[in-house]
Amino acid sequence: QSVLKYNRLEGFGSIYGIDPLVLPDMNFELSEGSATLGAGAVIIGSGVGSGFSEASDSDQGQGGGPTGGPRMMFGPGAQASDTESTTEALDLYGKTIQLELTRMSEDGQENRTVRLRVAGVLASSGGNEDYNIYMSMKDLDSLLAWSRQERPNWVQDGYSQVMVIAEQDADVTLAVTEEITNRGYFTMSTTSIVESLNSVYAIIEAVLGGVASIALLVAAIGIANTMVMSVLERTRE
Repeated sequence: QSVLKYNRLEGFGSIYGIDPLVLPDMNFELSEGSATLGAGAVIIGSGVGSGFSEASDSDQGQGGGPTGGPRMMFGPGAQASDTESTTEALDLYGKTIQLELTRMSEDGQENRTVRLRVAGVLASSGGNEDYNIYMSMKDLDSLLAWSRQERPNWVQDGYSQVMVIAEQDADVTLAVTEEITNRGYFTMSTTSIVESLNSVYAIIEAVLGGVASIALLVAAIGIANTMVMSVLERTRE
């Protein structure tokens, strides 16, 4: 388990390990600081500072949410509803936050506190990425080794997900997505999300069009029936 803390406040975020050599390829847009990762340094999303709140009595000493997959860990869940939100977002650039880890061993519960220096803050993207925290892969390996009591073997265990950065071109993105899919992997991209939404809207439009067509047909039959009956009655007269 893990808890993200700043002074007496507790926050949350998804922690990812990144090789510092690939940082230039990540195309990070920062609002503060620089895109550099060293020992004990992190880059945080713009929403991390707004996620801190006073810890409730029931949360004291309990730790946060569960440890996630091989490449990330989660702090207290964003679903915590019994916390009092801070009045404004914290400016964490240049500050030091604490990551408190908890594990169970043969000797009982063990705790470890890791100090993390915020080297940069990303510009807001309006998505879940605003709550990500990026640290060097070496630091994350060390945290996972302590939490699991064994050093992770990425070659044997593999990775839960891979991020592929393509050119900002729809055709290129589609080609890369199709190639990865053909190799037997599940893919998700902004283009595929847009296509899925367009498909949903097309289905909704077709259903509404069908309902409108049926309503128009019923109305036409009713009008025709009224006119025929009116003509027959006038004919008799």
